Amino acid sequence: APHSRRCPRRPCAVDPCAQVALEDYNLGLHIGAVFILLGVSLLGSLAPVVLRAASASDRVSVAIRLGTFAGFGTILSTALIHMCLPAVEALTNPCLPAIWIEDYEAWPFLFCTIAILAMQLIDYLIKARGLCMGA
Repeated sequence: APHSRRCPRRPCAVDPCAQVALEDYNLGLHIGAVFILLGVSLLGSLAPVVLRAASASDRVSVAIRLGTFAGFGTILSTALIHMCLPAVEALTNPCLPAIWIEDYEAWPFLFCTIAILAMQLIDYLIKARGLCMGA
């Protein structure tokens, strides 16, 4: 059929929306990485609990609190660095509708800000609920 070709009057260019095959993707390595991260996260989250139970010293309590602050800052900065750029790349894809690309260009940063504010709200509500329960 004459209309079966994608671009009949001009030479066909590479379609930016076409599916691209992944090269050098190691599924086993990615699955292993998930379990390695789970194990390291378990160790990192159990260490303060064990330290708190093993010692009633104020120094241990201060060290745990400082470690919590440093850990939270590390997680937040790592999340912003490793998630913001892929979000910008994904939400500026030419295959998306015009509202995502032309009408408003800061969607990834808006979603990032909303996520940060939502996490702060959840943290506040959990702490407020804990204070009401006498914790």
